Amino acid sequence: MLTYIAANVRRHRSKLGLTQTMLAEAANLDMRFVQKVESASSNIGVWVLLQLADALGVPPGALMRPAVMPAKARGRPKRPSTDPNSLTVGRRSRIPVKKRSKP
Repeated sequence: MLTYIAANVRRHRSKLGLTQTMLAEAANLDMRFVQKVESASSNIGVWVLLQLADALGVPPGALMRPAVMPAKARGRPKRPSTDPNSLTVGRRSRIPVKKRSKP
C-alpha cells in the first residue's frame, strides 16, 4: 500500500508541476517527510493522507489506487533555456557546421 501511495503522490505532484517543497508547504508537512512518503520509506496516518490529498486536489482514495513507481531519474532535471540564441536539439539545431575545405 505504501508503494501505491508513494507512486500516486509523485504522479499527481508532477502533473501539477509542484516541487516536493511546494507540496510540503501546501500540506503543512515537513519537506523531508514528503520525500520519505514519495520513496515509500515512511508509514503515514490518515491525517497525513488527507493533508496530501487536499494539497493535491484529489480525493484520498485516489492516492491508494494501485500504481507503479516510475523509474527514478538521476540528477537534477535540466531547466529549459530562455535564451533564444541557445543551442537546440533536432533538425533545427543552431550549432554551426564547419565546412571542410578540399585539399
